[in-house]
Formats: sequence, C-alpha cells, structure tokens
Amino acid sequence: MTLQKIRTKSTGHLTSLERDSFANLVDQSNSNFRVKAGSVVDVSLEALDPGAIVYNEADGKMYFCDDEWWNPAGVPIKLKVVYTDTQFAFKFQAPSGSTLQIYDGDGTLTAVAGNDAVDVTHTTSYAVPGSYYFYVEGDYLDLTKINIPSQSFVSGDISRWSELINLKYLGVALTSVSGDVSKFSILTSLVTLKVSSSLVTGNIESWAALLSVATLQAANTSVSGDISGLGVLTAPGLVRFDGADITFDKIETFNDISTAIWINDCGLSSAMVDNALQSFALLPITNCLINVDGTNAARTSASDAAKATLLTAGNTVTVNE
Repeated sequence: MTLQKIRTKSTGHLTSLERDSFANLVDQSNSNFRVKAGSVVDVSLEALDPGAIVYNEADGKMYFCDDEWWNPAGVPIKLKVVYTDTQFAFKFQAPSGSTLQIYDGDGTLTAVAGNDAVDVTHTTSYAVPGSYYFYVEGDYLDLTKINIPSQSFVSGDISRWSELINLKYLGVALTSVSGDVSKFSILTSLVTLKVSSSLVTGNIESWAALLSVATLQAANTSVSGDISGLGVLTAPGLVRFDGADITFDKIETFNDISTAIWINDCGLSSAMVDNALQSFALLPITNCLINVDGTNAARTSASDAAKATLLTAGNTVTVNE
C-alpha cells in the first residue's frame, strides 16, 4: 500500500476498546510514519500524540486521536513528558491504604502504594527519546502531595487538579505545566502551593480562601487579579508574586508574614505601591523582607508614614522612590 500524507482530520476517535483491536497500524502524525504489523505492537499506542491521524489496515479506516486517546478515563492528572535523557520523577504522598495506577505512556502501568506522610517517587524508564503521555488513575483523590519541580520537559493542563481536594502540598515550579488555577481556591487544605515559573494563568483573588497556606509562590507566571484581599491568610511565611500580572487595588489589613513578600516586577502603579505599603503597615507586618521594586512605579508621599512604620517594625523594605 502506498501511503499519502493526510492533511485533514478523519472522523472518529480511538477509544480504549478500539486500541486493543488494532493489529496493523500506521501513525501518520507529523509525517513520521511508524508501521505496526501483525499482532505485536512495536511502538506503544499510548505514545501517539493527541491529534495524530492513524490508518488501521484491519478495517481500512482512518482515525483521529483526540484527548481521550491517551487519557481514556478522563482523569485530572495527565501530563506530556518530552524525554531526551532525563526520566520524569513523580513524587507524591497518599495514605498507606491508597494505590495509584500510573501509566507512563510507553505501555508501562505501575501500581504504587502511598506511604502516609513519607514521599513516594515514581520514576519513568523510557528507553527511546520522544513524547510520552503520562496519567494517573486509581486512588488519586486521596493524594495529599504532588511535587514535580524543575522538570521543564513536563507540560499539561493542571486546571482540573482543583479536584484533588485532599492536597496539602502542590509543587510544579519550573515546569511547563499550564492551565487556569483560579479554582485552586477550593483546595483549602493546602499548606504549600508552588507554581512559580510555569505557564499557569487565572485570576487568583479567590485564593483568599486558602487560609492555612504558609508558602504561596506564583512568581513569573501569568496569574492575575487584585491580591489586596490575601491579607486574610492566617499564617503565611513566604508569599511570591514577583513578575506576575497582579494588582494591588485596595488598602486592606495583612496578617503577619514571617519571612518575605515579593511583589516586585509586577508593573504596579504608584497608587498600587502605596496601597501595598499602607496595607502591610496596618497591623503591621514585622521582621519581614518586603520587595516592591523592579518594574513597579515609585511610591509617593502617601506611603511615607507606612514605610516608616514598617521599618520601625523590623522589616526590610525595597521600593522605588
């Protein structure tokens, strides 16, 4: 058979049942033809990209691989791993009675048990460079921690991680994950939320509901919204929104922040900078590193008294004058 490059999507999508019925398959994604002959599949079907168009010689039909192809159960934890020479490490915590079913995307399925408050790390073992579609089934709703930082070769939409209502720790900093994280406000058990230097978006004003969070980091992201309402957080230690698209529209009392608050390089106006300093001075915040400089405008005389109060309270204040 002579294969022609397919330029349009064909009808249908591959379901989990149809996957098992494919004997002879040709993947025509990106003109990268991979022939699978007989009853033995030499390249895992799970490795096909969503959007791939394939031809099944068994029934003479062409199929378009949609998102359900690599995540047939529709679970929220689904990631794309671009493997060159570094394996993906998925670190988590879950109760000891819980088991995750982890699909690496190369045909490997591993059942991994939780160990309560002890980190468990599942590491892939890809043999060939390429893109793999990783997802988690099983008792994923029991997860209390996901920590996958500093793996820029990992991407995927994490907006549905808001369904993981038992999470206390969520760390995806320095990855390529994306998605609207505004609904993370319902994860009220969170103590640590680190999404800095990722591709996440969304209005985070509702994060004021995360009353127990101690570490809140969304620096160098495209999250947006007025953060003046976050003063209600009860015991924040480190708050970072530097480089984000946030605003500071009102003067609101902030509970004490024990370590640092970084809202530099956000393009805040002078009025917003004044609002921030006056907000921090109302209680006041004490013994904290307060960064409000960078691309933010200079403060005005409206915040003179607030700055003096903050300095007297032992804070280090860095602001454009």
